[in-house]
Amino acid sequence: MRMIDIKSFSILFLFLIVISIYYALTIPSNSIWHDQTLAVNLAKDVLNGNYPLVGYLHSNRMHSFPAFYYLIAPLVYISDNPIFLYWSVAVMNILGVMIVTKYIYSKYGFQEYVLYLLFSATHVSTLFFSSFFWNPNYTPFFMSLFIVSVFKYLNDKTSVIYFHIAGIVINIMVQMMPQSIVLIPSFIFILFLFRKLPSLVNQVVHVAIQLALVYPWIHYHLFVFEWGSFESGQKLYKGFSISIIEYLNYLGGWVLNSEYTTYLAYGTNTYPYAKLIDIILTGSSILLLSLLVYSTWVSFRGIKISNYININIIDNDVNELTTHNILIVLAVINFSCIFFFITGMQMVSYHYQFLAPVLALNMSLLISYEKKFKKLLASVLMLIILLQGSFSYWRAYSEYKKPY
Repeated sequence: MRMIDIKSFSILFLFLIVISIYYALTIPSNSIWHDQTLAVNLAKDVLNGNYPLVGYLHSNRMHSFPAFYYLIAPLVYISDNPIFLYWSVAVMNILGVMIVTKYIYSKYGFQEYVLYLLFSATHVSTLFFSSFFWNPNYTPFFMSLFIVSVFKYLNDKTSVIYFHIAGIVINIMVQMMPQSIVLIPSFIFILFLFRKLPSLVNQVVHVAIQLALVYPWIHYHLFVFEWGSFESGQKLYKGFSISIIEYLNYLGGWVLNSEYTTYLAYGTNTYPYAKLIDIILTGSSILLLSLLVYSTWVSFRGIKISNYININIIDNDVNELTTHNILIVLAVINFSCIFFFITGMQMVSYHYQFLAPVLALNMSLLISYEKKFKKLLASVLMLIILLQGSFSYWRAYSEYKKPY
Protein backbone atom coordinates (compact mmCIF):
# COMPACT_ATOMS: atom_id res chain seq x y z
CA MET A 1 0.00 0.00 0.00
CA ARG A 2 1.31 3.42 -0.94
CA MET A 3 2.21 5.89 1.81
CA ILE A 4 -0.46 8.32 0.59
CA ASP A 5 -3.09 5.58 0.93
CA ILE A 6 -2.04 4.85 4.50
CA LYS A 7 -2.18 8.57 5.37
CA SER A 8 -5.58 9.00 3.71
CA PHE A 9 -7.14 6.01 5.42
CA SER A 10 -5.65 7.09 8.75
CA ILE A 11 -7.19 10.55 8.40
CA LEU A 12 -10.54 9.04 7.43
CA PHE A 13 -10.41 6.67 10.40
CA LEU A 14 -9.60 9.59 12.71
CA PHE A 15 -12.52 11.57 11.23
CA LEU A 16 -14.89 8.67 11.91
CA ILE A 17 -13.70 8.36 15.51
CA VAL A 18 -13.94 12.10 16.24
CA ILE A 19 -17.35 12.64 14.66
CA SER A 20 -18.71 9.47 16.29
CA ILE A 21 -17.65 10.84 19.68
CA TYR A 22 -19.56 14.04 18.89
CA TYR A 23 -22.72 12.11 18.03
CA ALA A 24 -22.35 9.77 21.02
CA LEU A 25 -22.26 12.81 23.30
CA THR A 26 -24.99 14.92 21.74
CA ILE A 27 -27.61 12.47 20.40
CA PRO A 28 -28.83 11.18 23.80
CA SER A 29 -29.30 14.80 24.90
CA ASN A 30 -31.65 15.75 22.05
CA SER A 31 -35.38 15.95 22.56
CA ILE A 32 -38.09 14.26 20.49
CA TRP A 33 -40.65 16.70 19.13
CA HIS A 34 -44.17 16.48 17.75
CA ASP A 35 -42.89 16.42 14.14
CA GLN A 36 -40.76 13.34 14.83
CA THR A 37 -43.70 11.48 16.35
CA LEU A 38 -45.89 12.30 13.34
CA ALA A 39 -43.16 11.15 10.94
CA VAL A 40 -42.80 7.81 12.73
CA ASN A 41 -46.57 7.29 12.71
CA LEU A 42 -46.75 8.02 8.97
CA ALA A 43 -43.91 5.55 8.34
CA LYS A 44 -45.88 2.96 10.31
CA ASP A 45 -48.88 3.67 8.07
CA VAL A 46 -46.69 2.78 5.09
CA LEU A 47 -45.61 -0.46 6.79
CA ASN A 48 -49.25 -1.30 7.54
CA GLY A 49 -50.28 -0.81 3.91
CA ASN A 50 -52.02 2.54 4.44
CA TYR A 51 -50.02 4.50 1.88
CA PRO A 52 -50.23 8.26 2.57
CA LEU A 53 -50.54 10.70 -0.32
CA VAL A 54 -49.14 13.52 1.80
CA GLY A 55 -47.34 14.05 5.08
CA TYR A 56 -48.13 16.13 8.14
CA LEU A 57 -48.99 19.82 8.02
CA HIS A 58 -46.25 22.42 7.80
CA SER A 59 -46.51 25.59 9.85
CA ASN A 60 -48.10 27.28 6.81
CA ARG A 61 -50.86 24.62 6.96
CA MET A 62 -49.80 22.98 3.71
CA HIS A 63 -49.16 19.25 3.74
CA SER A 64 -45.59 18.02 3.38
CA PHE A 65 -44.58 15.72 0.53
CA PRO A 66 -44.77 11.97 1.22
CA ALA A 67 -41.41 10.64 -0.07
CA PHE A 68 -39.65 10.99 3.29
CA TYR A 69 -42.05 8.65 5.08
CA TYR A 70 -41.59 5.93 2.48
CA LEU A 71 -37.81 6.29 2.69
CA ILE A 72 -37.71 5.97 6.48
CA ALA A 73 -40.23 3.11 6.63
CA PRO A 74 -37.44 0.46 6.55
CA LEU A 75 -35.74 2.23 9.46
CA VAL A 76 -38.95 2.35 11.48
CA TYR A 77 -39.52 -1.33 10.66
CA ILE A 78 -36.17 -2.12 12.29
CA SER A 79 -36.86 0.09 15.30
CA ASP A 80 -38.91 3.13 16.23
CA ASN A 81 -36.58 3.91 19.11
CA PRO A 82 -35.74 7.65 18.91
CA ILE A 83 -32.04 7.07 19.60
CA PHE A 84 -31.84 4.60 16.70
CA LEU A 85 -33.59 7.02 14.35
CA TYR A 86 -31.41 9.92 15.50
CA TRP A 87 -28.32 7.84 14.80
CA SER A 88 -29.66 7.05 11.33
CA VAL A 89 -29.38 10.76 10.45
CA ALA A 90 -25.82 10.87 11.79
CA VAL A 91 -24.83 7.77 9.80
CA MET A 92 -26.39 9.20 6.63
CA ASN A 93 -24.46 12.42 7.14
CA ILE A 94 -21.22 10.47 7.52
CA LEU A 95 -22.01 8.45 4.38
CA GLY A 96 -22.64 11.69 2.47
CA VAL A 97 -19.27 13.04 3.59
CA MET A 98 -17.59 9.81 2.50
CA ILE A 99 -19.25 9.92 -0.93
CA VAL A 100 -17.73 13.34 -1.65
CA THR A 101 -14.47 12.35 0.04
CA LYS A 102 -14.15 9.40 -2.33
CA TYR A 103 -14.65 11.75 -5.29
CA ILE A 104 -12.02 14.17 -3.92
CA TYR A 105 -9.57 11.33 -3.31
CA SER A 106 -9.96 10.06 -6.88
CA LYS A 107 -9.47 13.50 -8.46
CA TYR A 108 -7.38 15.63 -6.10
CA GLY A 109 -4.63 15.46 -3.54
CA PHE A 110 -4.22 14.84 0.15
CA GLN A 111 -4.68 18.52 1.09
CA GLU A 112 -8.16 18.84 -0.40
CA TYR A 113 -9.12 15.52 1.15
CA VAL A 114 -8.06 16.61 4.66
CA LEU A 115 -9.64 20.08 4.43
CA TYR A 116 -12.98 18.64 3.36
CA LEU A 117 -13.01 16.21 6.29
CA LEU A 118 -11.90 18.92 8.74
CA PHE A 119 -14.66 21.30 7.68
CA SER A 120 -17.28 18.54 7.73
CA ALA A 121 -16.23 17.46 11.23
CA THR A 122 -16.42 20.95 12.73
CA HIS A 123 -19.13 23.04 11.04
CA VAL A 124 -21.57 23.89 13.84
CA SER A 125 -24.85 23.82 11.90
CA THR A 126 -24.04 20.70 9.89
CA LEU A 127 -23.13 18.74 13.00
CA PHE A 128 -26.10 19.90 15.05
CA PHE A 129 -28.78 19.29 12.45
CA SER A 130 -27.38 15.85 11.65
CA SER A 131 -27.78 14.78 15.28
CA PHE A 132 -31.55 14.39 15.38
CA PHE A 133 -34.35 12.86 13.33
CA TRP A 134 -36.23 15.29 11.07
CA ASN A 135 -37.15 15.55 7.39
CA PRO A 136 -34.68 18.31 6.39
CA ASN A 137 -31.77 16.73 8.23
CA TYR A 138 -31.25 14.02 5.62
CA THR A 139 -30.77 16.54 2.80
CA PRO A 140 -26.95 16.87 3.14
CA PHE A 141 -26.61 13.17 2.26
CA PHE A 142 -28.74 13.56 -0.85
CA MET A 143 -26.96 16.80 -1.72
CA SER A 144 -23.70 14.86 -1.71
CA LEU A 145 -25.22 12.41 -4.19
CA PHE A 146 -26.46 15.32 -6.28
CA ILE A 147 -23.19 17.21 -6.65
CA VAL A 148 -21.18 14.06 -7.40
CA SER A 149 -23.78 13.01 -10.02
CA VAL A 150 -23.60 16.48 -11.59
CA PHE A 151 -19.80 16.34 -11.71
CA LYS A 152 -19.86 12.90 -13.32
CA TYR A 153 -22.41 14.00 -15.90
CA LEU A 154 -20.53 17.19 -16.77
CA ASN A 155 -17.34 15.18 -17.11
CA ASP A 156 -18.93 12.57 -19.35
CA LYS A 157 -22.08 13.60 -21.19
CA THR A 158 -22.55 10.10 -22.61
CA SER A 159 -23.50 8.89 -19.13
CA VAL A 160 -26.95 10.47 -19.22
CA ILE A 161 -27.96 8.29 -16.29
CA TYR A 162 -26.17 10.77 -14.01
CA PHE A 163 -28.43 13.54 -15.33
CA HIS A 164 -31.49 11.55 -14.32
CA ILE A 165 -30.00 10.60 -10.95
CA ALA A 166 -29.22 14.23 -10.18
CA GLY A 167 -32.76 15.31 -11.07
CA ILE A 168 -34.38 12.53 -9.03
CA VAL A 169 -32.22 13.42 -6.03
CA ILE A 170 -33.37 17.05 -6.30
CA ASN A 171 -36.96 15.81 -6.25
CA ILE A 172 -36.31 13.84 -3.06
CA MET A 173 -34.67 16.86 -1.41
CA VAL A 174 -37.55 19.16 -2.37
CA GLN A 175 -39.98 16.66 -0.86
CA MET A 176 -37.97 16.70 2.36
CA MET A 177 -37.38 20.45 2.38
CA PRO A 178 -39.30 22.56 -0.20
CA GLN A 179 -36.80 25.45 0.01
CA SER A 180 -34.29 23.30 -1.88
CA ILE A 181 -36.44 23.90 -4.96
CA VAL A 182 -33.88 26.59 -5.85
CA LEU A 183 -31.69 23.69 -7.00
CA ILE A 184 -33.94 23.17 -10.03
CA PRO A 185 -33.11 26.47 -11.81
CA SER A 186 -29.52 26.12 -10.58
CA PHE A 187 -29.23 22.68 -12.18
CA ILE A 188 -30.75 23.90 -15.45
CA PHE A 189 -28.44 26.92 -15.55
CA ILE A 190 -25.38 24.74 -14.87
CA LEU A 191 -26.32 22.43 -17.76
CA PHE A 192 -26.87 25.45 -20.02
CA LEU A 193 -23.61 27.08 -18.94
CA PHE A 194 -21.55 23.96 -19.62
CA ARG A 195 -23.45 23.18 -22.84
CA LYS A 196 -24.50 19.82 -21.39
CA LEU A 197 -28.25 19.86 -21.86
CA PRO A 198 -29.40 16.29 -22.60
CA SER A 199 -31.39 15.32 -25.68
CA LEU A 200 -35.02 16.39 -25.99
CA VAL A 201 -36.12 12.79 -25.44
CA ASN A 202 -34.24 12.62 -22.15
CA GLN A 203 -35.68 15.97 -21.09
CA VAL A 204 -39.24 14.77 -21.74
CA VAL A 205 -38.59 11.48 -19.96
CA HIS A 206 -37.15 13.34 -17.00
CA VAL A 207 -40.13 15.70 -16.71
CA ALA A 208 -42.38 12.62 -16.67
CA ILE A 209 -40.27 11.09 -13.89
CA GLN A 210 -40.48 14.28 -11.86
CA LEU A 211 -44.26 14.49 -12.21
CA ALA A 212 -44.66 10.82 -11.28
CA LEU A 213 -42.65 11.30 -8.09
CA VAL A 214 -44.79 14.20 -6.87
CA TYR A 215 -48.13 12.97 -8.27
CA PRO A 216 -49.45 11.66 -4.91
CA TRP A 217 -49.10 15.15 -3.43
CA ILE A 218 -50.63 16.77 -6.55
CA HIS A 219 -53.51 14.25 -6.57
CA TYR A 220 -54.30 14.95 -2.93
CA HIS A 221 -54.42 18.72 -3.42
CA LEU A 222 -56.46 18.43 -6.63
CA PHE A 223 -59.05 15.87 -5.57
CA VAL A 224 -58.97 15.43 -1.77
CA PHE A 225 -57.86 18.65 -0.09
CA GLU A 226 -60.68 20.98 0.99
CA TRP A 227 -59.50 24.31 -0.34
CA GLY A 228 -62.64 26.07 0.87
CA SER A 229 -61.56 25.75 4.48
CA PHE A 230 -57.87 26.45 3.86
CA GLU A 231 -56.29 29.34 5.71
CA SER A 232 -52.54 29.86 5.50
CA GLY A 233 -50.74 29.90 8.83
CA GLN A 234 -47.95 32.16 7.59
CA LYS A 235 -47.23 34.97 5.19
CA LEU A 236 -44.91 33.95 2.37
CA TYR A 237 -43.20 37.34 2.48
CA LYS A 238 -41.26 37.99 5.68
CA GLY A 239 -38.87 40.75 4.60
CA PHE A 240 -35.67 40.96 2.62
CA SER A 241 -33.31 40.79 5.59
CA ILE A 242 -34.54 37.52 7.09
CA SER A 243 -32.89 35.32 4.44
CA ILE A 244 -29.51 37.04 4.91
CA ILE A 245 -29.66 36.80 8.70
CA GLU A 246 -30.58 33.11 8.60
CA TYR A 247 -27.94 32.40 5.95
CA LEU A 248 -25.31 33.90 8.24
CA ASN A 249 -26.88 31.99 11.11
CA TYR A 250 -26.43 28.75 9.19
CA LEU A 251 -22.82 29.60 8.37
CA GLY A 252 -21.95 30.30 12.01
CA GLY A 253 -24.56 28.40 14.00
CA TRP A 254 -25.00 31.18 16.53
CA VAL A 255 -28.63 30.18 17.21
CA LEU A 256 -27.25 27.35 19.36
CA ASN A 257 -25.87 29.94 21.74
CA SER A 258 -29.35 30.32 23.26
CA GLU A 259 -31.15 27.65 25.23
CA TYR A 260 -34.59 28.66 23.97
CA THR A 261 -35.12 30.39 20.64
CA THR A 262 -37.75 30.54 17.93
CA TYR A 263 -37.88 27.31 15.91
CA LEU A 264 -35.36 25.71 18.27
CA ALA A 265 -36.88 24.29 21.43
CA TYR A 266 -33.59 22.95 22.69
CA GLY A 267 -30.43 24.99 22.41
CA THR A 268 -27.52 25.22 24.83
CA ASN A 269 -27.18 26.97 28.16
CA THR A 270 -23.93 28.83 27.55
CA TYR A 271 -24.07 31.07 30.63
CA PRO A 272 -21.76 32.75 31.65
CA TYR A 273 -19.94 32.52 28.30
CA ALA A 274 -22.85 33.56 26.06
CA LYS A 275 -21.36 36.88 24.91
CA LEU A 276 -17.95 35.36 24.19
CA ILE A 277 -19.46 32.46 22.26
CA ASP A 278 -21.70 34.84 20.34
CA ILE A 279 -18.62 36.79 19.25
CA ILE A 280 -16.83 33.57 18.26
CA LEU A 281 -19.71 32.17 16.20
CA THR A 282 -20.68 35.49 14.63
CA GLY A 283 -17.05 36.13 13.76
CA SER A 284 -16.68 32.69 12.19
CA SER A 285 -19.80 33.23 10.07
CA ILE A 286 -18.47 36.58 8.79
CA LEU A 287 -15.10 35.00 7.98
CA LEU A 288 -16.78 32.12 6.18
CA LEU A 289 -19.01 34.52 4.26
CA SER A 290 -15.89 36.46 3.21
CA LEU A 291 -14.31 33.29 1.81
CA LEU A 292 -17.53 32.40 -0.01
CA VAL A 293 -17.80 35.87 -1.56
CA TYR A 294 -14.19 35.68 -2.69
CA SER A 295 -14.69 32.15 -4.06
CA THR A 296 -17.77 33.32 -5.97
CA TRP A 297 -15.77 36.18 -7.50
CA VAL A 298 -12.93 33.81 -8.44
CA SER A 299 -15.46 31.46 -10.04
CA PHE A 300 -17.55 34.00 -11.94
CA ARG A 301 -14.57 35.92 -13.33
CA GLY A 302 -14.10 32.91 -15.60
CA ILE A 303 -17.52 33.46 -17.19
CA LYS A 304 -18.00 35.69 -20.21
CA ILE A 305 -21.43 37.23 -20.80
CA SER A 306 -21.96 38.57 -24.33
CA ASN A 307 -25.74 38.84 -24.08
CA TYR A 308 -28.61 37.20 -22.21
CA ILE A 309 -28.35 33.93 -24.13
CA ASN A 310 -24.63 33.91 -24.87
CA ILE A 311 -22.90 33.02 -21.61
CA ASN A 312 -19.66 31.11 -21.86
CA ILE A 313 -16.97 29.76 -19.58
CA ILE A 314 -13.62 31.18 -20.66
CA ASP A 315 -11.13 28.51 -21.78
CA ASN A 316 -13.62 25.76 -21.02
CA ASP A 317 -12.24 22.29 -21.78
CA VAL A 318 -15.28 20.22 -22.70
CA ASN A 319 -13.30 17.02 -22.18
CA GLU A 320 -12.30 17.64 -18.57
CA LEU A 321 -14.05 19.05 -15.52
CA THR A 322 -11.40 21.33 -14.04
CA THR A 323 -11.17 22.63 -10.48
CA HIS A 324 -12.29 26.04 -11.71
CA ASN A 325 -15.32 24.47 -13.36
CA ILE A 326 -16.26 22.71 -10.13
CA LEU A 327 -15.93 26.00 -8.25
CA ILE A 328 -18.30 27.55 -10.80
CA VAL A 329 -20.86 24.78 -10.18
CA LEU A 330 -20.60 25.27 -6.42
CA ALA A 331 -20.84 29.06 -6.77
CA VAL A 332 -24.01 28.79 -8.88
CA ILE A 333 -25.62 26.52 -6.28
CA ASN A 334 -24.65 28.80 -3.41
CA PHE A 335 -25.62 31.95 -5.31
CA SER A 336 -29.09 30.51 -5.95
CA CYS A 337 -29.90 31.43 -2.34
CA ILE A 338 -30.29 35.01 -3.56
CA PHE A 339 -33.77 33.88 -4.64
CA PHE A 340 -34.77 33.81 -0.96
CA PHE A 341 -33.59 37.40 -0.58
CA ILE A 342 -35.37 38.64 -3.71
CA THR A 343 -38.69 37.08 -2.69
CA GLY A 344 -38.39 37.93 1.01
CA MET A 345 -39.36 34.35 1.74
CA GLN A 346 -39.69 33.05 5.30
CA MET A 347 -36.38 31.35 6.08
CA VAL A 348 -34.82 29.63 9.08
CA SER A 349 -31.21 28.45 9.30
CA TYR A 350 -32.07 24.76 8.75
CA HIS A 351 -33.57 25.63 5.35
CA TYR A 352 -29.99 26.05 4.08
CA GLN A 353 -28.94 22.50 4.94
CA PHE A 354 -28.58 21.52 1.30
CA LEU A 355 -25.47 23.73 1.30
CA ALA A 356 -23.56 21.53 3.79
CA PRO A 357 -21.40 19.55 1.30
CA VAL A 358 -21.25 22.56 -1.04
CA LEU A 359 -19.60 24.74 1.61
CA ALA A 360 -17.12 22.06 2.65
CA LEU A 361 -16.09 21.24 -0.93
CA ASN A 362 -15.95 24.91 -1.90
CA MET A 363 -13.55 25.72 0.92
CA SER A 364 -11.28 22.72 0.30
CA LEU A 365 -10.96 23.43 -3.45
CA LEU A 366 -10.61 27.21 -3.11
CA ILE A 367 -7.44 26.78 -1.04
CA SER A 368 -5.81 24.54 -3.65
CA TYR A 369 -6.98 26.55 -6.68
CA GLU A 370 -6.18 30.13 -5.65
CA LYS A 371 -2.37 30.12 -5.44
CA LYS A 372 -1.92 33.88 -5.06
CA PHE A 373 -3.43 34.15 -1.58
CA LYS A 374 -3.19 30.52 -0.58
CA LYS A 375 -1.52 31.08 2.80
CA LEU A 376 -3.97 33.80 3.79
CA LEU A 377 -7.02 31.81 2.67
CA ALA A 378 -5.75 28.66 4.40
CA SER A 379 -5.12 30.61 7.62
CA VAL A 380 -8.63 32.06 7.62
CA LEU A 381 -10.16 28.66 6.93
CA MET A 382 -8.18 27.00 9.71
CA LEU A 383 -9.31 29.75 12.10
CA ILE A 384 -12.94 29.08 11.14
CA ILE A 385 -12.43 25.35 11.67
CA LEU A 386 -10.82 25.99 15.06
CA LEU A 387 -13.55 28.36 16.25
CA GLN A 388 -16.48 26.26 15.08
CA GLY A 389 -14.91 22.96 16.05
CA SER A 390 -14.15 24.20 19.57
CA PHE A 391 -17.75 25.26 20.11
CA SER A 392 -19.25 22.15 18.50
CA TYR A 393 -17.39 19.68 20.68
CA TRP A 394 -17.60 21.83 23.81
CA ARG A 395 -21.35 22.02 23.25
CA ALA A 396 -21.64 18.25 22.75
CA TYR A 397 -19.77 17.58 25.98
CA SER A 398 -21.76 20.25 27.83
CA GLU A 399 -25.05 18.74 26.67
CA TYR A 400 -23.87 15.28 27.67
CA LYS A 401 -22.97 16.47 31.17
CA LYS A 402 -26.05 18.70 31.58
CA PRO A 403 -28.78 17.40 29.24
CA TYR A 404 -31.57 19.32 31.00
